[in-house]
Parts: sequence; structure tokens; C-alpha cells
Amino acid sequence: MKIIGIHDGRWSPPPASETGLPARFGRARWYKANPRDRDYMQALFAERFADGRFVDVAETQDWPARIADADEIVLLYPDATGLGFGATEHSILRQRHPIQDVTVLNGRRRYFQLDATTRRQLRWRRFLERWMLGEALCMPFVLIAALLLAAYDHIQKTTGGARD
Repeated sequence: MKIIGIHDGRWSPPPASETGLPARFGRARWYKANPRDRDYMQALFAERFADGRFVDVAETQDWPARIADADEIVLLYPDATGLGFGATEHSILRQRHPIQDVTVLNGRRRYFQLDATTRRQLRWRRFLERWMLGEALCMPFVLIAALLLAAYDHIQKTTGGARD
């Protein structure tokens, strides 16, 4: 059985020299995703698939030809959801033969089949992660709680607080 591991090392954070809001947001997204580096993903793939071939699309121009005769294509997501991997994933799913299995091994050592249901779930999770909607939705509650606690502390300080 011929197994090809596809890694896409093109996603990286904006350089620290860029200080604008989009760059800061991009760096925050990158650090929140906590992606593993190429060497880690290559070692993880080799550990799980000793006879498999590792291909990094950032370094190999003919990678689409290499997946043509594979029995299984393993997408190597450096993070949990494959953030930044969408274009490569879409390209592979368009080019593969219907009999080829497409699976995912992510940087958290999770291994799963990439089917239609999983792709829908991943799109939703990527959307939430890309725009940090969970954090944005919780922020007003945290701010209100912080203001209430600050007001409580101020009242305690000015009235002498609770006496033992």
C-alpha cells in the first residue's frame, strides 16, 4: 500500500516588524493555533507510516503528480483543525481518484478519515478559530465582570471593607 503524507509549510505568522492591526491579529491567530513545525510533522508521519513518503507542497512543485498513484493520502495538519491548509486540501480532493482514501493526521496526533461530514465540521471550526468568535463573544461578559469586581473593590476600600 502506497501512502503519501502531504504537509503544507506555507502558512506562517506575519513578521514581528509589521505592527498594524491585521498583522497583530494574524500573529495572535498563529500563536493560538499552536502549529507544529515541519520536522515534528515529518517525524510524526514517519512514526505512524514507516513506509510512507513525506511531501511538503512548499518545497515540491510536482506534488500533484506524486499523489496520483497513492492508495492513501494523509494530510498533515500542523494544528488541530488545519487552519491555513484549506487551499491544499481542496486541491487534493479535486485531483484525487475516488478510490483513494484521504485521511488526516494532525499535530495533536489525532488520525481521522476526511469525509463530507468531517469537512463540514472542520470548516465551522476553522471559521470560529480564524475570527476568534468564541473569544469575541465572551469578551463583553469578562469586561462587565471586571467592572463589577473593580467597583466592589473600590467600595470595600472606601468603606473600610469587611472587618474580622
